Amino acid sequence: APLIEASDFFAEASRQIYSVILEISTRNDAVNQITVSHELARRGQLEGLGGTAYLSQIIADLPTPLIVEHYARLVRRDAGYRQLISTAQQIAQIAYRADDPDVSNVLAQAQGLLSSLIEREQTSQQTTRDLKGDIEEYLAVPRFGVTGVRLGFPSLDFTHP
Repeated sequence: APLIEASDFFAEASRQIYSVILEISTRNDAVNQITVSHELARRGQLEGLGGTAYLSQIIADLPTPLIVEHYARLVRRDAGYRQLISTAQQIAQIAYRADDPDVSNVLAQAQGLLSSLIEREQTSQQTTRDLKGDIEEYLAVPRFGVTGVRLGFPSLDFTHP
């Protein structure tokens, strides 16, 4: 959730599903296929988004939730590219209108649009750094005398006694 927003998704169905996931999470309810399906159905959106079959397909297509941050970064990256394209189109429209005789005013508008885009990306990168720091701090605190992550498989457990 700290890495992406619903608007970062390209597909409207993905935006709606992610919005519901965020809302369920905000209520501190369990986020799973059942709760998401129920909430979408309650809103009258489930069938329009493809029903429970579509939600099942999304889950089946996700190889593992362990690398969810990687997928979130891909969504964020692609959203950034779409925003850059949109900003470039806005700048082109400003230039094509050419209703301002002073080119420096047009350049200032273009710079303002690009600055907003750069600021959002920098904020996103800082959020990622903060999130990584929080995770590292959490993992560094001994729990029951052990630091690290217990996966339940001794050969895979990454722990420090």
